[in-house]
Amino acid sequence: NLNKNNYIHFLKKINLISNILNRNNIFLALETDLEIKFINILFKKVKNKNLYLVYDTGNRVKNSINQFEEILSLKNKILNIHLKDKDSQGNNVILGNGIVNFKDIFFALKKINYKRNFCFETNRGTDPIKTMIKNIKFIKKISSFVRYKIS
Repeated sequence: NLNKNNYIHFLKKINLISNILNRNNIFLALETDLEIKFINILFKKVKNKNLYLVYDTGNRVKNSINQFEEILSLKNKILNIHLKDKDSQGNNVILGNGIVNFKDIFFALKKINYKRNFCFETNRGTDPIKTMIKNIKFIKKISSFVRYKIS
């Protein structure tokens, strides 16, 4: 598990993997709970430019005081967004029922002109199909509110 106490230890391995993948034009995307300052150190120390981040909205909320600013600072290093919401105890909840500020997230994504992929990584509720329909409507409503076009 990559964390603030061992990320430097993993740096050599990340560079090695990045080199192999880079020769084959493949990206390396990390999903991590590291604080943003440590993520930025990793980006600076990895020699290749094929290192990216999977930004998990629910997992990042516990380490980020301001996800809007965090997304702005990561800019083009976000390869994929996992749409997830969590309550104050860290439990996955249905989108819109937790502490993730999706308006701020989509305002930030609009500002950085994010055009890559999204993945719903959500609580299924008691009826997974109805919950997914609700989640899609929620995200469409938020993205419409901030005038962010999801393609």
